[in-house]
Amino acid sequence: MKSVAAGTCVVLEHGEAAAFTYAEYASACKLTDFDAVKRRAAEVLEEGFGRMLGTIAGRPVLLPLSSGYDSRLIACLCRKFGLRDVVCFTYGRRDSFEVEVSRQVAERLGYEWHYVEYTSETWRRFLESPAFDDYCAFSGNLTANPHFQDFPAVMELRRRGVLREGMVVLPGHVGDMGGGWLPRTLFDDPAARWDGAAASRLVYDAFYDQNVPTASRRARLLERLERSFRGREYPSADALLDDYITWVFRVRGANFLVNAVRVYEYWGLDWRLPLCEMHYKLLWYSVPWKTKIGSKLYDEFLFQYYFEPFDVPFRKPVPVPPGGALRRAVKSLCPSFALRCVRRVRGFVRRLRPAAHFNAFDDVVRILKRKVPPPSRFPGIRRMNASGGHMINAVVARYYLELVRRSIDGERG
Repeated sequence: MKSVAAGTCVVLEHGEAAAFTYAEYASACKLTDFDAVKRRAAEVLEEGFGRMLGTIAGRPVLLPLSSGYDSRLIACLCRKFGLRDVVCFTYGRRDSFEVEVSRQVAERLGYEWHYVEYTSETWRRFLESPAFDDYCAFSGNLTANPHFQDFPAVMELRRRGVLREGMVVLPGHVGDMGGGWLPRTLFDDPAARWDGAAASRLVYDAFYDQNVPTASRRARLLERLERSFRGREYPSADALLDDYITWVFRVRGANFLVNAVRVYEYWGLDWRLPLCEMHYKLLWYSVPWKTKIGSKLYDEFLFQYYFEPFDVPFRKPVPVPPGGALRRAVKSLCPSFALRCVRRVRGFVRRLRPAAHFNAFDDVVRILKRKVPPPSRFPGIRRMNASGGHMINAVVARYYLELVRRSIDGERG
């Protein structure tokens, strides 16, 4: 079974199936007048938001509001367009940095706000209930990891009577236009090769590193990824990243981020993705990639046009960048063998003492690990690479595959 990638359609004719691309997610034209980019971005975003509101027709809005910038941007747009019937909610541990920022944003914008606490017991009740397997079957569709981060919160809002008929959810999915994820080394290394192999390694390092494969499986995965980039040679790092972001949006965006809306569908709610506006995305993809390292330009846009005018200029906690100057210096001085040893020791320590995740995902991992077979049960998998709450997608993938296997075995029996 295969899913249809974003921006493509499948035509069935005379017993044959053919896929066609109808939308691209990158732009070869690069813009350098950044003040003009910011002005146009606000215009395009608000034009799209206005069109989206026409499809809602005055229905109440439910807004998942974290401390992040994407959901806050949607909250500001709701306020700018005069929406009054907006209910915001957040969730997580009581001491999470997300909770207080979310509350202050909703308060300053004049919106109703609800908080759902996530604890070990919250996750245990859900993960050990029949509803969990039912939801996994509903949302996975044999093509994607079930995304259930919002599930306990929406279930609790329903119990409290917060959910109302006709409510439309406006999550901030697929909203990262800034390039905070960009690997600086792609631009710093004068000997870097810009080809399909480099693009496939970029994808692999970003999304294929949690359930660590054997060497032979890793080689097959890289070969398969490279085929998707058709052995291309790129004239620049920008051209390579254009292809990379197209892959990310068509594959990860559709299969993981957009698939997160299945939570709302499960509870009978409608949804829209305001930040998935095509012209808005293409505008930001027209900005040279190196300019967007660290999201500086995009963050300037958000604060200048929305967060400061609406008095919600709260900054996100800034993590220590993994590709900082110190790490690059260490990598240049140490042999690769020594670096691998350091990474293994660090991973071992993290597995012994996993950090508490702000959404209690470390509890999810701990509970699900008891319910899934070890990595050795899955051919080609050596171990899980991450620790604590950051291991969640690795263990969910294994749980879902085991759920599918049991379902198939049951049908055969």
